[in-house]
Amino acid sequence: LDKVFLRIKNTVLAALLQVECHFGSIDATGFDRRHVSKQYLNRCGMHIKSLKATFLVDVHNQMIVSIHSTTTRKHDSKIVLPLTKHHRLRILCADKGYDDNKVRRTLRDRGIRPLIPHREFKRKHGYLNSLIDKKLYSKRSLSETVFSVIKRKYSDTLYSKHWRSQRKELTLLAVVYNADKKAREAMVFLVGFLQSHNAISKLRKHTNLQSHYSEPTKESRHVLWLHICSKA
Repeated sequence: LDKVFLRIKNTVLAALLQVECHFGSIDATGFDRRHVSKQYLNRCGMHIKSLKATFLVDVHNQMIVSIHSTTTRKHDSKIVLPLTKHHRLRILCADKGYDDNKVRRTLRDRGIRPLIPHREFKRKHGYLNSLIDKKLYSKRSLSETVFSVIKRKYSDTLYSKHWRSQRKELTLLAVVYNADKKAREAMVFLVGFLQSHNAISKLRKHTNLQSHYSEPTKESRHVLWLHICSKA
């Protein structure tokens, strides 16, 4: 598996994640890199760092747009600008971990509206946080939804040995997630189309049966109206 991943170019996997996104959300999560139990690692005195993965997610359809991975303790504010550089975003949601004035200025220069709350060290920071659109900022939780789906449905552990292979494995997980989501959306559309087609065919059959009956005449309508008035 490692040899296969090492032969695949990163540009090929990145091209499979090319999704147009205008409203994005960014967040980070961790993936295990161990291949044995934690008890065995503690007994042998081995310490393996987890892989920190930062995902850029489209909030409209919950598709993964881009990924950044590292094994170091790199700060979130150092990741957001390179991750969003090649995407035409209009709005970007992020938590307080990405609070940085340089990040906000750079995003605004790119034409992106940053929805990043301030860490409240001063009174003005609380006032600035109160001006954030709460309805738009609530979409940030969709990133955590994507993390939960990937870890529950696929895996929360990377099984490749080399760091480069682990990075490609993580990207491949995102590609599989996007493909599965597209397939499910197509299946829902197909089922809805078939159900609507059956309903239309039944309606046409019903209208054809009704067309065999003759339309009521003007005299019969008048007699029916007099009968209703007499009963009232």
